[in-house]
Amino acid sequence: MPSDDTNFEDELRGLMAAGRKIEAIKQYRAATGVGLADAKDAVEALEHGKALLKSEPVDPEIEDQIVALLDAGRKIVAIKLYRRQTGAGLKEANDLVEALAAKHGISPKGAGCAGMVLLIVLISTIIGVSVLAIKGKWQEVMFSFSWQALCRLPCGPWRGQ
Repeated sequence: MPSDDTNFEDELRGLMAAGRKIEAIKQYRAATGVGLADAKDAVEALEHGKALLKSEPVDPEIEDQIVALLDAGRKIVAIKLYRRQTGAGLKEANDLVEALAAKHGISPKGAGCAGMVLLIVLISTIIGVSVLAIKGKWQEVMFSFSWQALCRLPCGPWRGQ
């Protein structure tokens, strides 16, 4: 949280009075590094006249490491690093890493969804081409041979007849 807590609280109260509660939550998250649910709870508590909870700031060295991992698209590794360094739970670590990404303007990259879609398209294409090639071969065989010749082929539904 900023060093001048009173001014920060006043700023958040001003945003809420102006009907900009979401912006107040975003500012609280950016300033503290907490998750969305915790930020919403804190801002709502402030809205009801309670003081903001003091939260521990993230160690700058750990924050730099997390930001570097996020820049490299390694969000899961960043979460594991934070958990290992602080003993935090999974949700808390995930929320903090996402808050740091938002604070530094980093859009966490997905875990390879586009790659999976590309793989599925590639496999479907290979199967489709194979089926068409097989159908083409059977049509060629059927037109060039009689049914007797076709029945002598070592494969097919008529095998062994």
